Amino acid sequence: MAYRLNVSAVLKDNEDDIVSATELDSHAGSPVVGKYVRILEDTGRKASVSGFTSELGKLMSVPVVNAAIAYDCELTGDTKILVIYNALYFRNMEVNLIPPFMMRLAGVNECPKFLATEPDKSTHSMYFPQEDVRIPFQIEGIISYIPTRKPTKSELAAFEGNYLMLTPNLPTWDPHTTIYRNQEYSMTDYNGNIKPRGLKSDRPENKDIFVSSVEVLGDSISSIKSVHRKGRVDAPTLAKRISIPLEMAKKTIQATTQLSVRTVEEPSLTRKFSANDRMLRYTRLATNTFMDTFFSAKKSGPSQRGFTSCQVFATEFGHVFVVPMSGKSGIEIAQAIKRYFKEVGVPQYLICDQAREQVRGAARILCNESGCEVIELEKGTPASNRAERAIKTLKDGARKDMFIANCPMVFWCYCVERRAEIINLTVRSNHLLQGSPPQSKMTGQPSDISTICEYGWWEWVIYRIEGQKFPFQHQKLGKTLGPAKNAGSMMSQWILTATGEVMPIQILRRLTPAENNSEFLKARMREFMKFIVQKYGDSISPPPKSEEINKPFVEDDLYQLYEGLYGEESETLPDADDIVDLDLYMDAEVMLPEDGE
Repeated sequence: MAYRLNVSAVLKDNEDDIVSATELDSHAGSPVVGKYVRILEDTGRKASVSGFTSELGKLMSVPVVNAAIAYDCELTGDTKILVIYNALYFRNMEVNLIPPFMMRLAGVNECPKFLATEPDKSTHSMYFPQEDVRIPFQIEGIISYIPTRKPTKSELAAFEGNYLMLTPNLPTWDPHTTIYRNQEYSMTDYNGNIKPRGLKSDRPENKDIFVSSVEVLGDSISSIKSVHRKGRVDAPTLAKRISIPLEMAKKTIQATTQLSVRTVEEPSLTRKFSANDRMLRYTRLATNTFMDTFFSAKKSGPSQRGFTSCQVFATEFGHVFVVPMSGKSGIEIAQAIKRYFKEVGVPQYLICDQAREQVRGAARILCNESGCEVIELEKGTPASNRAERAIKTLKDGARKDMFIANCPMVFWCYCVERRAEIINLTVRSNHLLQGSPPQSKMTGQPSDISTICEYGWWEWVIYRIEGQKFPFQHQKLGKTLGPAKNAGSMMSQWILTATGEVMPIQILRRLTPAENNSEFLKARMREFMKFIVQKYGDSISPPPKSEEINKPFVEDDLYQLYEGLYGEESETLPDADDIVDLDLYMDAEVMLPEDGE
């Protein structure tokens, strides 16, 4: 087919001035770029492609690259640099092709305005929310496109750090994955009708693979199909570089991944490498993870730390990870996912419902950069989400703990975190665990229960406050709220103090039988609980509506708590200029007694 758009040039000898087109091609399984792009990185991988019929010739080996194109706004004259990842590179093509499917995954509405039921500015355009940039599509015939050109090296340098991602920044792109086919099949029965809720599709699997359109050397090749993609380093090269036998190198290639890219088309010391290394920095999990969100009742108000919801991550074998949140914005969901990636690891697939905050925006970008694919479950099938089952287990356990102990409901966030820790460290009747706790199944290491076996929920303890001056007491009465994760030492516990504040404490102990029977301590306990109930309520009644009580938790407040618990202000060190004869102390040695001498 002939080139559909007029190619104009200010200077015919300069490819940077030639205006080409980046088109949406519904036959494309992968992005395809041609001569009017700037190659940022050569991934080192190659894709074997062939025509839809044997008459078009033999298999071709095509390099897979990351490329940049420039878009000039006709209204404002502003220039934007767009990056296309994992594209097939045909050096003689005059247009670039983008699969509409990839654009839909990024939230692009490519439907023409005149065909839309309720057209608006978002119709037939792509929007980059973080940069607040909208690029409208144009139409030539029936083809949607944007006019683009090859960016200059000076433009790449000027816009470095402000590139716009036209396709997902994935370590690899597999156009033949069965994930989307299975999701589509799950929506209909063998007659093509929408299935009733809860039924599975009984249609046979379709083994065909789709094809993509390209133009090479002016000849018309309506379709090609991608057979497979190879890693950037093959077995002979690996055997030579790290001095191992060829057979060992072949097995190593099959059993390992090559996720990070560090190859450029033109040898140069100019910085062109991507700074994204999450796919290597984070631990890779050999299991898929399910994700969902639960909310606390509005009548109960926020928790003591200001949380109103909780993001829950769960696996098939029962490992649970929770992240309390103050809402359900896309940024908070992304932060919860990032915390899971950093503390637990990155699964191959993150499976969740179709909530926009979970499958679009910042959450989708983070997953793409980390090499994790987001799978959307069919609407109305909560039973297929393992995180739903984990949420029920967490809620039931937390309700029971708080009811038996008569603990104020505002401390539910601590209780849920503690219950998740208990689930991960206890052996359960799941055949996938094979007699081991979920934590050991996840990490492959023995699990230690020291953090949960010492103290119960809402148990009376005596803890120590350092820095108290005589005659103030350094031992105080408190209530345990579970292990203090990411605060204090590994054995620290969250302790509710007599002032109603929560602190991570390492030095604490349980009450002795004599202390439990002490009338003095019983009176102190009654005073303690009377104040706590007045401030926070109990397990049945929510706390009073007070901005002071329900203010959002700020971690900096944690360090201000110690100052008021010492009974008086701690002494501050004098400035160096105020010390008399400071030089005498600079090289002084301290002699400590040994064995009483």
